Amino acid sequence: MVAYLGSSSCYLFDSASFVGSACLIASVTFLKKDKPTGNAEPGAENASAVRKIWLDMKQGISFIVHHAALSFVILAMAAGMFVIGCFAPLIAIYVRDSLHASTKMFGIVSPMIGLGMLLGINGLNAFGKKLSNTFLVYCGLLGIAVGLIILTLLTHVWSTLVGNFIIGLSVAAIIIPAQTLFQQATPPALMGRVGSTFMSIIFTAQILGLVLSGLLTQHIGVRQVFALCAGMLLALIAVGKIWMEPEKVAA
Repeated sequence: MVAYLGSSSCYLFDSASFVGSACLIASVTFLKKDKPTGNAEPGAENASAVRKIWLDMKQGISFIVHHAALSFVILAMAAGMFVIGCFAPLIAIYVRDSLHASTKMFGIVSPMIGLGMLLGINGLNAFGKKLSNTFLVYCGLLGIAVGLIILTLLTHVWSTLVGNFIIGLSVAAIIIPAQTLFQQATPPALMGRVGSTFMSIIFTAQILGLVLSGLLTQHIGVRQVFALCAGMLLALIAVGKIWMEPEKVAA
């Protein structure tokens, strides 16, 4: 779209998608319940809107912290989203400065992450049911690190396509166990509180990645940022294996 219609076309299309999403949400009917459900804290029904949000997040954080397996995959997913936050705004600069390629080539390189995620999510849902959640998380973290290392060491179009595709596949290997554990471990009454806290952690990590990517690039360069992110993921694998891996509980 940038190559043929200009960058403004992307902004207009993106804006239209948000308007469509808002219209869909506006069409949903919400039923107000007479009494609060779940394990609401005493006095929550009389609290202000901001305090209610804090009380809900407090319950969500408490549940996540006291559930080892869920804490592990959420931390892994937060790390993955942090890396994606660093990676996403820098890939255009990487294509321009390291590959010396055109806008059209960026249009081919960038979607490889989305393609990898699409194939990875559907493939794992079909063929990865027998693999443990912990194993999938380790594979996802390692795969993202491998993809970043490829982008750091090799500056060819084919290696960039391969690296981006591997990163997309690997992100899917983290998303699947995170969603599975969230649905299996969370009581229905806490589903909203834990889910909103979960997404808050993920988006906070991604925003931090977006902010830090520009600052780090100014000081050390794009490829060095990729290498730094890969090192962080490898360190997380070691930390998780030594201290954070959930213990197996006998049935």
